[in-house]
Amino acid sequence: MLQPGGWVYDLETLAGAFATPTDGGKARRLFLLELIEAFHRAGLREVECVYRFRDRAIVRGCKQRSDST
Repeated sequence: MLQPGGWVYDLETLAGAFATPTDGGKARRLFLLELIEAFHRAGLREVECVYRFRDRAIVRGCKQRSDST
């Protein structure tokens, strides 16, 4: 539903620094790199963390325009 060229911002509570990446389950918190990879898999570009404090992060990504490569 995001228009080409539009930005999506996501405020997340990330996994703690001492969490193990093998913790499974629907409610498992993502690590920052996992969140960024999820943005890439969704087809978003120019993905970056624009704010981070402790376990809170704001990540943004831009939907690619159809004329971009």
